[in-house]
Amino acid sequence: MSAGRWMTAIVVLVLTRVSTGAFAMGQSDMTTSNCRITGAEKLPAESGGSKVLCDAIDAAALAHVPGVHFTVDVRVLSSSMLAAVVTLNDGRKLPEQKIAVSDSALKRHSIERFADAIALQVAGTVGS
Repeated sequence: MSAGRWMTAIVVLVLTRVSTGAFAMGQSDMTTSNCRITGAEKLPAESGGSKVLCDAIDAAALAHVPGVHFTVDVRVLSSSMLAAVVTLNDGRKLPEQKIAVSDSALKRHSIERFADAIALQVAGTVGS
């Protein structure tokens, strides 16, 4: 088969997956947390915003507890402080996690550390 026909076959396959929803289902299977944010308007621009926060929590969960599903309710207390409570699928609520940056507003690095802390807390609870 020529290179052109291979490319055509690949494009058709991708379009078929997207149009049937198979691609979207595969993407949602990768999400492990149901992330809800209250007070997102307080997040500073340099943090990346609420989507970056939820994406960081999902990425950390996939790295530390793949396949474990949970809900995380994040409250933005100020431009430099977050709090979150995780509820596991069995209904257990984990202790509140907080992060505060004392010398500046939240940035992406702070968001990623917070997301890791949440995922590690879930990892420490799985199986208990």
